[in-house]
Amino acid sequence: MVEMNKENMERMSLQDGEQVYLRTEHGGVTVRCRGSAALSQGVLFMPYGPPANTLIGPDTGSTGMPDSKGFEVEVETISGTKLP
Repeated sequence: MVEMNKENMERMSLQDGEQVYLRTEHGGVTVRCRGSAALSQGVLFMPYGPPANTLIGPDTGSTGMPDSKGFEVEVETISGTKLP
């Protein structure tokens, strides 16, 4: 599950529960989306777990924990609409 800004979802013609494909330079994963008024436009929230780990790179910067914030994620509907 990924939470997205509701306006971003409307722009992509997405409804709660629809699947989206998320892609970073480290990998991609298909998950269901849910709208959130608490998130700013262009911001996503995804809880830690196997789907999120697919998107996060392995570099820990010597902290023991990979960076999970502030990186670019491409969002694509299963039908092909992309969030710029």
